[in-house]
Amino acid sequence: GACSTMAESLALAAMSVDGGYARRACAVTSSHFCSAERQFRFPLEYGGQRTPASQWTVSGSGCVIVSAHDEKKPSVGAVCLGSVVDYEVCDINNMG
Repeated sequence: GACSTMAESLALAAMSVDGGYARRACAVTSSHFCSAERQFRFPLEYGGQRTPASQWTVSGSGCVIVSAHDEKKPSVGAVCLGSVVDYEVCDINNMG
């Protein structure tokens, strides 16, 4: 999804700048409601009703430019990449 792609691209951009592989790096992602629904949730043609807990995918894009440390600007202080943990939650309408 776009959220995980943004987190990954921001982490990679920060590590590239911090490691000296780039002076500036761009982290960008985008999503479109219809493409996400068509591919991953209920196909739009299916016509199924959405549950009260269902989420909506935004149609939009986000971008950040990462450069060398500057005390006056927001910065990436740390990156912590992890793994997926299955908490065995089975209710698709209540995923937390």
